[in-house]
Amino acid sequence: MKIYSNFYFYNFKESKISSKKLDEAKKFIESSHLKLEKNHKELDLLIYNFSKSNKFSYEPILCLRCRISFALFNELNRIYQDNKKNLELLKIARIILLDDGKKYLRIKNTLGKEIRYDINYSFLKEKRDNEVLPLSLEILKSYDPQKSNLSTWSSRLIVGNKDLKNYMRSMGIKFEKIWSKIADSSITKLQNALEFNGETNKKYIKNIINLHNSYKEQYRIAKKNHYERKGTQLGWYPDIQFLKKLSPPQKDQFKLEEIGELLRRYEKGREQYIQRQYYEDLNSNENVEVNIPINFKLFRDLINKCGSNIVQQLISQDQKKWEKDKQREKCWFLYGEGLSQREIAKNCEHKQAWVSKLLRENFMAELISNNIILELKMIPELSNLDKTTNDLDNVKDKIRNHILKSEQQLSNNSFLRKWVKKELNQ
Repeated sequence: MKIYSNFYFYNFKESKISSKKLDEAKKFIESSHLKLEKNHKELDLLIYNFSKSNKFSYEPILCLRCRISFALFNELNRIYQDNKKNLELLKIARIILLDDGKKYLRIKNTLGKEIRYDINYSFLKEKRDNEVLPLSLEILKSYDPQKSNLSTWSSRLIVGNKDLKNYMRSMGIKFEKIWSKIADSSITKLQNALEFNGETNKKYIKNIINLHNSYKEQYRIAKKNHYERKGTQLGWYPDIQFLKKLSPPQKDQFKLEEIGELLRRYEKGREQYIQRQYYEDLNSNENVEVNIPINFKLFRDLINKCGSNIVQQLISQDQKKWEKDKQREKCWFLYGEGLSQREIAKNCEHKQAWVSKLLRENFMAELISNNIILELKMIPELSNLDKTTNDLDNVKDKIRNHILKSEQQLSNNSFLRKWVKKELNQ
C-alpha cells in the first residue's frame, strides 16, 4: 500500500516538494501480512501497536512516518488552496515537511555533541533535554490512540505548530480548530452537512444532532472554566470528563471528529462531487454542451439549495413592509402562482412597473446564479471553472435562463416562481 511506503518531504537541494519510495517500508508491509483491506484508521493502529511491541524496530515507525507525510502533504495543500493569495507554498513546506525519511536522526546533547539515534518507538518515547524534532516525529511522539485517530491527530498538531502559526499570523491568517468549528456550526448547517453527505439513517442522524446540541452547551461552560483556570482560550480539548457530560456520553473523541469531518466535507464540497460527465445544456432549447464535470442530480440539488436560500432572504426582507402595504404580499403570492407581471399589476391595482420594481426578477436570478457559480468553484474538481470553461459568463447566463424559464411539459412555473411559492407556504 503506497500510503505506507511513499514519503513526501521538502527537498532543500532543489527547493521543491519531493516524494520517494522507501523500499524498507514497502518490504515491511509485504512481509507483515497486514490485512490491507482494512481502512487506514485500523491499519494505523495495527502498525502503531506493532511498533510498540517491537520498540527497537524502525520499519513500522517508518511506515507511519510515510502515512503522516502523506497527511501533512494533503494538509499543506489544503492550507495553501484556502489562502493561496496570501501564502507561499514552499514556505509552508519548509515548516511542515522537514522529515527527510531517513531511519536515523542526529541530535545535539547538552554538551553540543551530535548523537545519532535510530528512529523507533523506543527513541520516540525517550525524554531528552532541548530536543527539537520534525513535525512528523512530534506527531508520533505525542500520539495517543485512545483520544484520536492518527490522521486527525496530525491535522491538530499542524494547526498547533508554533512556527506555522507565526507565519500564518504574519500574513493575517488564523486557523479555526475543529472544536470551535463544531461549536460555531448551527443545527441547520449540520443537518445540511448530513444531507450533503448522503446520510439517511434516522437513528444515526438523531444521535449526531443530540450530540452536537449537548456539545455546544457543554463547550461554552468548559471554555469559560478553562479560561478562568489558565487565563487563556488556547490549549483546550475535550477530555474524558467533558466527554462524559455529553448526550449521549462519549468514551473518546471519535464521534466529535465525525461531526467535524461532516462539516468539513460540506463546506468544501468534497467527496460528493466526484462523478465526471458531460450533460446537455441547461436551456433545453439549445443543443450546446457545457463541460462541467459534476453529477447532474447533485447539480440540480445545488441549484435548489442556492435558490431557496436567496428567495428566503429576499422575502424575509420584504415581509417587514407587508403590514403597511398588503398588496406587496399579494404580489409575491400571485408571482408564485405563475401569473404574469401584467396580470399581477391588474390584481394589485398597480402599474406593471411597480410589480417589476418589487419583484426584481432578473436581479434574483442573477444573485442565485452568482451564488451557484461560487459554490461550484468551491468543489475541488471545479476550482478552476473559469479556466476549464470557455466562457464563464455564458455558463452563468444559461443557469440564469434555466432559473427563469418555465419547465416545458411539466408546468408553467419557473424554478424561481416555485421557490417563491414554497417559501410563502411554509
